[in-house]
Amino acid sequence: MEVSIIIPTYEREEDLREVLYSILRQTKLPKEVVIVDDSEGNKTRDLIKRFRKDFLAKGIALEYLSKRREIRENLAASKNVGVTHVKGEITFFLDDDIVLDEDYIKEILKVYERYSDALGVQGYIKKRLPINHLFNCTCKIFYLDHFEKDKCKLLPSDKTVYPLLPPNGVIKTQWLSGTASYRSHILKKYKFDEKLRKYSLGEDKDFSYRISKHYSGAFYMTPYAKAFHKGSPTIGLKSKSKVYIETIYPVYLFCKNRNLTMREKIIFIWSLLGQLAIGTIINIVKKGSVQHLIGSYAYTISHFKEVKNGIFSFLDTST
Repeated sequence: MEVSIIIPTYEREEDLREVLYSILRQTKLPKEVVIVDDSEGNKTRDLIKRFRKDFLAKGIALEYLSKRREIRENLAASKNVGVTHVKGEITFFLDDDIVLDEDYIKEILKVYERYSDALGVQGYIKKRLPINHLFNCTCKIFYLDHFEKDKCKLLPSDKTVYPLLPPNGVIKTQWLSGTASYRSHILKKYKFDEKLRKYSLGEDKDFSYRISKHYSGAFYMTPYAKAFHKGSPTIGLKSKSKVYIETIYPVYLFCKNRNLTMREKIIFIWSLLGQLAIGTIINIVKKGSVQHLIGSYAYTISHFKEVKNGIFSFLDTST
């Protein structure tokens, strides 16, 4: 199976360099790599020029795309642009701060070969920070994102569960992360939600969830394909915008994708209260802005109709 890779990037030349090196070291090489650059300057373009010869020597086409200014600062739009340029049977999406183990692509393809119903496959993403088990248990109580053994599922609150450790074998999953792969034909039927501007928090979960509603049981995770997520800081996003996005986007996605039963509403409100409580404590300890956090909740309540419809005008005025 021929493989295409899409890497959206924004002002992360050094991180991107490591991604590209990890692709060149793969035991199964892709057919093409498409870089969708959202940066202001030319550093990323110049980096791709320097790498192109190394990629061509291994038979890999390395394509550079610079987005038009009218759709800048939108990760979801970057992925949609990349999809229009790929030709492989399997399309991989990679973050620009990820590093792949050398067998990553080969192990992902093994799952597609073994399971003919697979529409999407992801590897296991290793994190830089260790897991705080008290924090993880608290998040579990509030139906927030947390870790559990051998589980990768969606909660009624629209939050996610991710395996605590690599599972013992290939498992089915209910959602796919931003570093995942899909059969390319399915990408012609679905698009990433471009209403999620800036770094498009939750775009991966939203995209895979919409597919899973029509193709249940079609997603897999393999522990044999590993990648390391560096978790580089979000560049160019001011603190207020980031806090507002982390509160408002989940509300929009919950209203968009869920049936809004009474049980789901209660669980979601419970999770929002938990997120507010935990966020307040973290901001006090780390001397962050509690004011921005509370402001994001106040904005959500006062502009709920806009938020529900994906109108995020706060991004045009926030500082």
